[in-house]
Amino acid sequence: IKGLSDLSAKAPAMAILRVKNSSGLKVVDKNGEELASLTDVINDYTADKIIPAFYVSGGDTSTASSLQNYIVTNDIEDAFVISNNGDTLKSVLFRKNVMGTYSKLIVGGMLEFENAKDLTWKEINVACYNSGARVALIDYNDKTKAELHALYDDRLYGVPMSVFIKVDNATEMQSAVLDGAWGITVSDWKGTIDFMESFKQNVVVRPMNIIAHRGMDVL
Repeated sequence: IKGLSDLSAKAPAMAILRVKNSSGLKVVDKNGEELASLTDVINDYTADKIIPAFYVSGGDTSTASSLQNYIVTNDIEDAFVISNNGDTLKSVLFRKNVMGTYSKLIVGGMLEFENAKDLTWKEINVACYNSGARVALIDYNDKTKAELHALYDDRLYGVPMSVFIKVDNATEMQSAVLDGAWGITVSDWKGTIDFMESFKQNVVVRPMNIIAHRGMDVL
């Protein structure tokens, strides 16, 4: 999100909100500059505009702890938590209860991979499982179309992971969608809406799966 004013227009289903604990949880840009308090964003935009995806930088234990408390205190369920570190993501998604055991929050988890090209799908899936993530977020250049399609076969053998792809421009966006990504993340979401609306109704761009809530495949 380049500016919170963007959300007053037609918005995507999900928006990534980078959060940081700085005298309370704040929404920040990629450079760490504060945009607004998280509470203001949640109150102003989530009711009918977006599903929040809270991004926590790896190793930021203060923000991770504060975000978990915020999610629980405010009964937030329809949301995602994203991190580029499995341990950080897990620390948000799993909460210690009064019995001394851990229970998973209802919110979804997404693990960002910065080196997916060096990992097998099995290694990516194991990392997602260990962190509580159901979605792997990878860079456009890290996996080929053939590798994405090979994952469809693996899913028949119990791989529960969905794959979202980060794209930087219209060409990458088109390729990612046509290559079979479950979802994409973009900075120019207005351009994305124009691109998606260019498809005719009922167009199939990848092998069919039964899709459940928020893009998660039915197991």
